Amino acid sequence: MRISPNKIDRYVLAAAIIYATMATVWMAFNRFLGDGYVLLYLLNTAYLYLFIPVPFLIVAALIRRNRTLRWVTVYLAALFLFHFGSSIVPRYAKDSVGPEITVMTYNIEKNRFPGKDALVLRSIRSSNADIVAVQELNMSMSRVIKEQLALEYPYQFLFPGKNAEGMGLISRYPMEKSRLNLPGSWFRAIQAADVTFGGRTVTLINIHFNRFYPGKPFDSFINLQRRHAETVARFSSASRYPVLLLGDLNATPAHEAYRTIARVFVDSWNEAGWGFGHTFPGKAKDRKLWVTVSGVSTPDWLVRIDYIFHSDEWITRDIRIGDWNRGSDHRPVVARLSLCAEAGSTGRKEH
Repeated sequence: MRISPNKIDRYVLAAAIIYATMATVWMAFNRFLGDGYVLLYLLNTAYLYLFIPVPFLIVAALIRRNRTLRWVTVYLAALFLFHFGSSIVPRYAKDSVGPEITVMTYNIEKNRFPGKDALVLRSIRSSNADIVAVQELNMSMSRVIKEQLALEYPYQFLFPGKNAEGMGLISRYPMEKSRLNLPGSWFRAIQAADVTFGGRTVTLINIHFNRFYPGKPFDSFINLQRRHAETVARFSSASRYPVLLLGDLNATPAHEAYRTIARVFVDSWNEAGWGFGHTFPGKAKDRKLWVTVSGVSTPDWLVRIDYIFHSDEWITRDIRIGDWNRGSDHRPVVARLSLCAEAGSTGRKEH
């Protein structure tokens, strides 16, 4: 049976209106309810993929020449640009005369497999970073870093764990534990250190938020993640030095935890990065780390959950995805930042 062009137009328009309505409802719920329900949390995790139909609707609007369909498509395209427009437009580094430092964050994944140590070391060395924050540091990797990177990174705070709680900071510049403590229960230990470079002192925070496991109580997970994000955000105003915040939030930019932190800190990727900057999940050499759905492996790099944030005293000169060689199911993130003139010399100063 042949379907008339008018019916095709009506079907496509109806589908577009339903889709636009659902996208609008999601945005409203995201704005006012955040991650309050499991379904919302999952939608906020995969929010990029909610916009997959938009290119097809653009083509349909051009072909069918339906004015209403075009307006609906323009609206949907505007929603996409609102969320992702900055990701598809190259950004250029701002001028700065302050001292520069290169930092790296890398969730190296706790599991051990043959050759892993060498792969992780290669990724760290290729970054040429002055400071490296690692998450999920295990006993074996801690010993390797201590022994093989001691000359390159003489200042090390390594706190390995048996599971995902291990954390580590290594630095080419003098580093001491921060006097400020972040209160609360942190299964994945949080680290705070003061680093001195170029005659300035800055505070470095290494974080790793809990992840959600389907089948586990959702309310306790989301309440804990909210408290952690709020605690980290409050820390910025309490620190007397400029702050760099590195780590794995286990949250996308649509999640509450990210938004809480981004209200206080600047996301370096949004400032100087290009593209979506997705860091997880990747197919590591250890197949046990592959993310699968009903036994089928998912595509690589679906979401961005690893970040470099900074307080207002910094400017991100450039940021990139670091060298990934299948040593982990995360990709590292490397940024070069400049400290504004005078910031960190005697305390915090606005630029």
